[in-house]
Amino acid sequence: MSRSFYSGNNSALLYDTLNEHGKADIYHEVLGKTSSTDQLALAISAVTGSVIAAKSFSLVFWLSILAPITCILISLFFREPKVHKKESTNIYNHLSESLKLFITNKRLRYLSLSGILSYGIGESAWLFRSAFIQLFWPTWAIGIAQTASNIGATVSLYFSGKLINKFNEFKLIIFGGVYSFVINLISLVFPSVLSPALLFAVILTAPITLLYFKSYKS
Repeated sequence: MSRSFYSGNNSALLYDTLNEHGKADIYHEVLGKTSSTDQLALAISAVTGSVIAAKSFSLVFWLSILAPITCILISLFFREPKVHKKESTNIYNHLSESLKLFITNKRLRYLSLSGILSYGIGESAWLFRSAFIQLFWPTWAIGIAQTASNIGATVSLYFSGKLINKFNEFKLIIFGGVYSFVINLISLVFPSVLSPALLFAVILTAPITLLYFKSYKS
C-alpha cells in the first residue's frame, strides 16, 4: 500500500517542479542525483543496521518507525507545483488509457515488457543471492559486500544523467543488459571466491537502465 501511494508520485512531483522553473530538460539528471541518495542511505544502513541489531533488535524496530514519521514532517514543507493541465483522476479512466497506450504504442510495449521481466527475474534472483554468496564468503562479509555495491550504485546513479546525455538511452540500456548477462553468466558457470564480487559489480550499471525506464514512463 505504501508503494502504491508513492510510486509515480515522487517522479511526478520532481518533474512538475522542474517544469515550473523551466528546467524539465534536465529531469533525468536531477532524478539520477536524487535517486543516488537512496543508495547512499542503503549503504549507511547496511553498516549501522548490523551494529544496532547486535545490541538490540527492538531498537532497530523503533528506529524504523521514527524514520517515516520524520519523512512526514519533512513533507509538510513541500510546495505543490502549479497545475499545468487538469485531467480526470478517475482510476478506471487512467487504467483504460494506460492499457490502450500499451497496446498501440510498440515502443512503450517493448520497453515495459523489458522492465517487467528484468525487474521480476532480478528481484527473484536477489532473494537467493545471499545464500549463493555464503557458499564462498563468511557471513560477516555479506554486509560489507552489500555496502560496497550500494556505494557503487550511488556513484552510478549520480552520474547517470551525464551518461545519458553523452551516449543516449538506447546504448546505455543495451550495454547494461549485455554487461549484466555476461557478469552473471561468468559468476555462475565458473563459481569461485570472486563470484560474489562480480555479482555485486552488476549493480554499477543497473541504476542507469532503471533511470531511463523512469524517465521514459514519466
